[in-house]
Amino acid sequence: MIDSQKSSKPRMMLRFLHQSKLLSDDQLTQAMTKNLSRTQPFHHADIYIQLLSWILIATGIICLTAFNWFQMSDFTKLAIAEIALIPSFGAILFTKKPHHKSLAGAIFTLMIGVFWAIFGQIYQINSSIYHFSLIWCICLLPFAIILRQQFITIITALLFYSTLMLYLPLHYKIFYFSSLTSIAISALFTFVIIFAKRFKIPSIANSICYIFFSITLLALLGSSIEFLFRSNTTTAWLITLFSSIIAIFILIHLNEKTMMIALYLYTIFMVLLRLFSLSHLDIVSLTLTMSICAIIAIYPTYKGAIWLIHYANKVNHNEQP
Repeated sequence: MIDSQKSSKPRMMLRFLHQSKLLSDDQLTQAMTKNLSRTQPFHHADIYIQLLSWILIATGIICLTAFNWFQMSDFTKLAIAEIALIPSFGAILFTKKPHHKSLAGAIFTLMIGVFWAIFGQIYQINSSIYHFSLIWCICLLPFAIILRQQFITIITALLFYSTLMLYLPLHYKIFYFSSLTSIAISALFTFVIIFAKRFKIPSIANSICYIFFSITLLALLGSSIEFLFRSNTTTAWLITLFSSIIAIFILIHLNEKTMMIALYLYTIFMVLLRLFSLSHLDIVSLTLTMSICAIIAIYPTYKGAIWLIHYANKVNHNEQP
């Protein structure tokens, strides 16, 4: 590693240290890069401008192709998809800059989906929509494993999740309420990715975990609204409540404090919402009463969150070797 004081020196001083054999060639390159990024305040702006230019070029090509789409032959349509697919994959292999490689990976990921969409449009394949997401996911899975890019991994996981969410409601009825199925699948994906991150599987990062955790919270919010407008949902509500409490303690042992606090706050909200939904009040009285009780519950909720954080710190401190 390079000393931060050396990398902040003027560039002529860095060259002098290199000539004095105090810096190797690799250290000089890294120090000059850090010095250049400090002396050029618009370094990141240059990256964003390049990204915007590529997006505009791609948009122009897409618009030009779309305006002439019905005049093209089937071979031309497939050739356009292949022409976009092959160079993007070559750019992944041969580009050196990380943001260029990530951009090429994003284009390659989307072009695979575009190719199968064009293929299905040309040959009028009579299939369900989950077949498209499943084929797209299967095609991306080897590249997600080999290339280890986060964007490709995120899209692959989301496609597999979408396949399950589209397939299960059509063929299997796991729960009486459809919202519980989406909660169970989202929570399962969240915990699987958290475990994959803990085992340091490449390209599995916090961003993927939080994406599926956010989907889980949205599914929970949808179920709460469903429970609010139905009178015979006590059993399903109790299952969701106890599952949330169990998930909170699982997140504690997985050292995911942010997710634990978010789920804890939602659980408090779900309890309050259910209690007031049982009372026969008009919407104005219900909103006013819930607001007052929510203000009163701020301090107990805060104390409970502090206790959970202390408990999580104690648990993870005891688990460390």
